[in-house]
Amino acid sequence: MNINVYGGTAKGCESLCNSCRFSLCVQGFADSQEMVFCGGVPGAQVPVIIKWPVARCNMHIGNDFISKDQLEKSAVILDGTHNRVTGFKTD
Repeated sequence: MNINVYGGTAKGCESLCNSCRFSLCVQGFADSQEMVFCGGVPGAQVPVIIKWPVARCNMHIGNDFISKDQLEKSAVILDGTHNRVTGFKTD
């Protein structure tokens, strides 16, 4: 007999904190030795300790997210004042 439980606790899923920009995850040698600090809680003066794996968080921003300010800082300004042809070189 198969029993399906919907909306139960997920097993084997990775916590969102592991990929969040606001978190600090410290892992020991044992699986039980893990501390997670969240700096994304609005109004908190210090990072909050997270005691369980997080499945959903409305403050989650992935580490691969690049903000507009970061893009502007890394952009190369092309002013067009040189008398060279722009584009790719063709042989």
